[in-house]
Amino acid sequence: MKNVQLCPNCNAENPIYKYSCTSCKAFLRARVVNIDLWQTIAALIESPKETFKKIIEAEHKNFVIFLNVLVGIKLFLISVILHSFAEINSVKTDFFFINLLVIIGVSFVVLSLFSYLLTKINSLFSLLNRFRDNYSILIYSFLPLLMSLVILSPVHYALFGPYWFTYNPPPYIVKETEAYILLFIEGLLVVWGLFLVISGVHAQTNNKLYSIAVGCIFYVLLAALLYYIPFLPLS
Repeated sequence: MKNVQLCPNCNAENPIYKYSCTSCKAFLRARVVNIDLWQTIAALIESPKETFKKIIEAEHKNFVIFLNVLVGIKLFLISVILHSFAEINSVKTDFFFINLLVIIGVSFVVLSLFSYLLTKINSLFSLLNRFRDNYSILIYSFLPLLMSLVILSPVHYALFGPYWFTYNPPPYIVKETEAYILLFIEGLLVVWGLFLVISGVHAQTNNKLYSIAVGCIFYVLLAALLYYIPFLPLS
């Protein structure tokens, strides 16, 4: 697996994150100091692969901790829905915020661990890559789910109240048409998120099949974790 940039001065191969040539110190590209959050969000919609390249090139991966917290909140809400769908009223309101903090913490651990493993696996395929680049790719690939958190979650609560999360009764019994429309939109956002993971890994590795495999494995593992992770209090 090979993804390099050639030095225009000495033709040496360099990792795609390098700003200057490791051999002759000539500049390889324009310098990217910080990630512009709003510009990056807009660019991920228009040209995801090129935007992920800019994220990789950025010297400071700003906003990733803040975004990881928001990702943790969205994953918690998804986990609540999955638990409630499988076991009616399985989430205890007295432990709501404790479970929220736990899932946020788990999201940091899981995303960091997956990024670390991805970095090591990429290295086994002779690809020079960095942990912080892979971590940033995963975080920014959650853009569709973050849009759902900010835009759709208030709509969910306005239409269904706590029933959207407790499934007691299920939302499609309360307001059938609205429930299925929102579920369809959420499904599209999940698919878009998977596409962004694949695009980000592809920007890093330049290998389509590998990127698809990584993206699918990541989403399957994440879905399994959110479904099976226990909530407090443990019974």
